[in-house]
Amino acid sequence: MLKGVITLLMLFVVSLGYAQVDQNSMTAHYIYVGQADATLLEFPCGAILIDAGAEDDKHQEKLIDYLRDFFKSRPDLGKTLDLVITTHPHIDHTYSLKALTENFHIKRFMDNGGDRGSGVKQEQWLRDNVQKLNIAYKSYTAPQVFDNSLKNEIASFVDPLNCQMTDPVIQVLSGRYPTPPEGWSKSEFKNYNNHSYVIRIDFGEASFLFTGDLENQGITTLLDHYQSDLSVIDADIFQVGHHGAANGTTAKFVSAISPEAAIISCGFWSDGMKDKSRFNTWNYGHPRKSSVDLLADGITLDRRRAVSEKLGLAARSFEEETITRNIYATPWDYTIRVTGNKDGTFKISTHH
Repeated sequence: MLKGVITLLMLFVVSLGYAQVDQNSMTAHYIYVGQADATLLEFPCGAILIDAGAEDDKHQEKLIDYLRDFFKSRPDLGKTLDLVITTHPHIDHTYSLKALTENFHIKRFMDNGGDRGSGVKQEQWLRDNVQKLNIAYKSYTAPQVFDNSLKNEIASFVDPLNCQMTDPVIQVLSGRYPTPPEGWSKSEFKNYNNHSYVIRIDFGEASFLFTGDLENQGITTLLDHYQSDLSVIDADIFQVGHHGAANGTTAKFVSAISPEAAIISCGFWSDGMKDKSRFNTWNYGHPRKSSVDLLADGITLDRRRAVSEKLGLAARSFEEETITRNIYATPWDYTIRVTGNKDGTFKISTHH
């Protein structure tokens, strides 16, 4: 009898948690993981993670703790990520893959199929273990993404959710190039940032765009491919490419996206100032003032509260500037949550 009461109580708690979920909104959690990327997409009927980066073990622990707390608030999801995507094989986007498998269930994993890069070891480990972990795995090249005959096949993998009230639409807009596109130099082709997945999320009238670490040449090729219909690039919320680097944002790209808000994921400006390693925010000079200025020129809405923060002029060179436009960054705002409603309205909250 007692066992039956406990079972009913557990079912009640789970159903209560589910009843509290707004069926007409989704939330993008831009998690603060230092000089790295990890964004949780929360839907009424599931969850997806775009990139699994962390600057170091300390930030990886913070990522896992954040996800644990999230799943406690969403018991209906059963500690399950329906899909994990790594945009490209660099360590600041793949660092935490193994830790994810040790703490949560992952149904599907998608990377760009690259065989080199600072984070390919983590991706390869997961590829080697997907069968053991009961994870479905796929990778798609840019030509496959552009091939209309494969559109349904790719959509069936990358868009695993089917929410009843508002069903999200998840699209891959670009990926890895097996051969150099026209106009690319050898160095641009070897740079795996240019092979980043570009992911678009639509939830009713709300839209989000993720471009990994896509750099100038990759941006140009993307815009050229969709030049006949740039509406596929137009999105409300833009996760700024390459952590706000100077080579991850162009005026044409901002114009094509015409975002209502921009989110930058990177570390605190002085992180690494006393570190011999060059792989840190101080040595990268992120986010760059030039990129923030381009975003400010293209975004008409203002933040609720202006902030004065350090922006990079160059590597190891920063200057304080007041940001009034709807531009957010994890070093200024910590973890940022953007809730998009099916009617296209948004709510942005910070310091989570």
